[in-house]
Parts: sequence; structure tokens; C-alpha cells
Amino acid sequence: MSLASSLNSGNLMLDFKKLCSSTQRTGQSWSAVVKALGYSSLIDAKGDSPQIAMLKAWDEWCDSKDRYRCTEELLQLGIGIDLKDRRGNTALVIAARQGFRSTVEQLLESGANVNTVNFSDRSILFMTKGWLKMAKRMNDDQRYARIASCIPVLQQSQAVFKPSIHRQRLSVETRAKIAAGQLQASNHL
Repeated sequence: MSLASSLNSGNLMLDFKKLCSSTQRTGQSWSAVVKALGYSSLIDAKGDSPQIAMLKAWDEWCDSKDRYRCTEELLQLGIGIDLKDRRGNTALVIAARQGFRSTVEQLLESGANVNTVNFSDRSILFMTKGWLKMAKRMNDDQRYARIASCIPVLQQSQAVFKPSIHRQRLSVETRAKIAAGQLQASNHL
């Protein structure tokens, strides 16, 4: 049974991460598969959106231009930029954890909220610093460097260690105005 026929039969619990990995191995475009099968508004059995699954499955050694293109295409399909997985992590969190700086920048430019927290009430900046320490303990210099390169990007986008509930819920427009310096982020936010 082919992958497409098994997916269309409805008998398969979707696992976007596995599907994305198989498309990468066969040279297919993940965003094209998502579009063709109409998965842009779905969440898989593991609680991942197509965007989150792609970032989890993406090999750190694969071309970042392909990841950028795929991310852009998925965003154009209308996949929610701040959707969360089962742990409450957004695509921005996953990109920072992987050390995908260009994707972190791309998601922020597209309106991702830099001050969301996961279901353990941990902010992106807090978790990123933790992953940095873990990479250092594991003597993984390349991962350390990739993650470290994401921290200034997050800080320049007004990321804080313990965002208030107001900061977590700011609209895309308000976040853009704060980042552009048009609004002053007050201490109570």
C-alpha cells in the first residue's frame, strides 16, 4: 500500500514528523505534501502542527535554504504561527531548541510571539538558555554555537525570562510596534 493511499484510507493515525522525514528522504517537498493532502489545518496524533513537526524532523545538517523555503510555504498555507504542541511549545521554541537561527528570525518576522510560555510555565528565553547549558555539558560545540546564535535574536525581539500574562497575549501588531520602537514596552508588561 502506498503512503498516499494509506493516508487517504483514514486508517492511519497521522504522525507528521514521520511523514516529513519520509518526504525529505525521497526529495519531496513537505509543504507540497501538506497542501496536496489538505493537512494545513490539522494536528497529528502527537499534537504537532505540520510546521512544528517539520522543525522537529529537520536534520540540522540539511540546507537551511530549503528549511526557510518550506517554512515560508507552510506559513502561506495559513498554519497558525503560535500553535503549540502537547508540551505547549511553539514552532519558535522548536527552532530555537534546534539552533535554527534563520528560522527563528523568519518566524519572528512573520509575527511569532517571543513571549509565549509552555505548559510548564517556561519562556522561550528561559528554555533556550537551558538547552545551551545542556549542549555545553554534552560537549556538543556545534549545537552550542547554533543555540547561542539564537539568544541575541530572541533578546532583540523583547524576549524576557518570565513574561507577564499581558506580554504573553500581546497582539501581533502591538509586538511589531514594540519591536520597531513605536511603542515603549513598559516594565509592568
